[in-house]
Amino acid sequence: MAPFPPTGRLHGPGECIVRIKRRSRFSQFGPVRFHFTDSADLEAGTAVARGVMKTLRLTLRTEQGGQLLLTRWGHLSDEWLLTETDPERSPAPEILGRVTVSTVDAWLGLQRYAVETNPRLDASERRTVVASFVCLHLLRRPPGDSAAPV
Repeated sequence: MAPFPPTGRLHGPGECIVRIKRRSRFSQFGPVRFHFTDSADLEAGTAVARGVMKTLRLTLRTEQGGQLLLTRWGHLSDEWLLTETDPERSPAPEILGRVTVSTVDAWLGLQRYAVETNPRLDASERRTVVASFVCLHLLRRPPGDSAAPV
């Protein structure tokens, strides 16, 4: 696959995501929901992780109500693919982007996430995808790690 070309500016007045709230009813066993809030304190999107392996799939919803799926094929995979349809049910969904992770410093646990998006995604969709990698990082933390708001 060819890399996606760079996209334009992601934010303007009241459009950048400034807070991500994590909510989970049943601790690590139930679904985890993230709410993205913009600088005007309005909801700018959500991400939901379900199942035992929560980092395998995030269901994203943009502020306009559009749904995107961020999915990876296995627990050891370092790449998540962004689609509008379920890759397991659809034979060849259009790939709208990808998030890759690499370890910068294994001793400190530092990781680098690279987000690439298709130019046809609007600003709201791109903001939601960019915020989703923060959610991925929070989900990949060991249980009992600090739950400070991001």
